[in-house]
Amino acid sequence: MEWILAVILCVLAGVTLLIVEVFMPGFGVPGVSGIVLLLGGIATAWVQFSPTTALIILAAVTALLAIAISLSLRLVASGKLKREGLTL
Repeated sequence: MEWILAVILCVLAGVTLLIVEVFMPGFGVPGVSGIVLLLGGIATAWVQFSPTTALIILAAVTALLAIAISLSLRLVASGKLKREGLTL
């Protein structure tokens, strides 16, 4: 049970940090930390459960990040998110 919680927390924290990185200029601490947490969560799922579970998590994370990035780019293009606000 504790492995499931660890995988879920790693993946959620990693996705959150990568979404934060989308709104911050450069490739900084949130991006690197998010990637490390995602890889750790996927590796833990691979070892503790099965490679199939890890691949399902990887596919879900990839889809979630693609949706988040495309949504944020659409908001910037439409003017709902001002470009000046992103480069504080």
